[in-house]
Amino acid sequence: MALFLALLALAQARDDDRMIYSMTGFGMVFLARHQLPDGSWGEQSGACVCPFQALPLDEPDRARFDAQLALLEDDDPAVRSRAQRALWYLGPGAISLVREASIRGPIETRSRCRELLRERHRFAAPGDRKTTSLGLLCCLWAGQTPDSPDVYRKVPMGRVVQRGLDWLVERQSDAALSDPVSEALSALALSEAAACTESAPLKRAATLGLERVARLRSDETEVLAWSVLLRMSAARRGAVETVKPDLRRIRALLAERSESLARSVVYLCDLWSDAVPDVWAAAESLEAEPLEPDPTAFFFSTLVFLNVFGPSELSIRWCDNGVKLELLESQRGKRGCDEGGWMCTGSRGTFRKTALLTMAGQIYYHYQTSPAAWDPPCEESSR
Repeated sequence: MALFLALLALAQARDDDRMIYSMTGFGMVFLARHQLPDGSWGEQSGACVCPFQALPLDEPDRARFDAQLALLEDDDPAVRSRAQRALWYLGPGAISLVREASIRGPIETRSRCRELLRERHRFAAPGDRKTTSLGLLCCLWAGQTPDSPDVYRKVPMGRVVQRGLDWLVERQSDAALSDPVSEALSALALSEAAACTESAPLKRAATLGLERVARLRSDETEVLAWSVLLRMSAARRGAVETVKPDLRRIRALLAERSESLARSVVYLCDLWSDAVPDVWAAAESLEAEPLEPDPTAFFFSTLVFLNVFGPSELSIRWCDNGVKLELLESQRGKRGCDEGGWMCTGSRGTFRKTALLTMAGQIYYHYQTSPAAWDPPCEESSR
């Protein structure tokens, strides 16, 4: 019996590992591994030394760095601790210099810098709502919930989702509206979580998120893009009676804008509001820009691509245009802390890019828990 249980555990571990043998699985697990202790994601992971690309420090920050580095040799432990925290908060550019000083600096400085790198978990900066919301959406659209039993690479996914949602709900108590993109993304993440759980507090938080977004006065393209998905999410779970007037209003705001993201959102508004989408215009736009350099525009264009051509044709075109190959080659593939990430400047940028490209992959693979499976809302007025 003991042997049987041991073999069963081994088989489950292997199955668990096979679950992430895709760019979407690796991307999600990369994000899960880099969640901060408080449940958020943000500029400093505080838990690793991944090779995030670091911008050089400007002159004022370099002066602050030099001053704090000198304080590492102070005899007072409290002064040294404050200096360590100040250095960490200066960001990836400063940490690169700390690593250099840990090798080439004076003996005492080398020792203090190594101590700072060893105890990096003490200096985790707080996360932000935009990055945290994207990290959560990446998990939720992969089918993970607060109750998920899945454990990937020793990371319990249910706990990752629960901690992230707890963090978002706590930050929602602020009366003042924050950055509009963060508001829209936060409301979308809470709405999607409320759709897959019976939690009354989550449903109340999702309702509050929708109300906060309704008070926004921003017509920024990205805000409107996420607001479209938010309204669709709310309609799908029965939180609103109709979304079509809102979709038509957003379409009117974006109709004359030329950027790729605006064109994608116009198509989705038409698709989900009983209008007739301009399929040929969308197809022509996507053919001209098969791989959008902006991750947000790439995510939305992939969703449009799926609806224009269907999953089979999307797969063919992604392969023929080299999109899939470029994504796979640019994703970190070696077994290590950075495995599964798409690296760019700073950890915040890396986490956002990884979440968005992973979510685009979920559209490509037609995840049924992602917007790939969303149909136009069935409303009383259209029956």
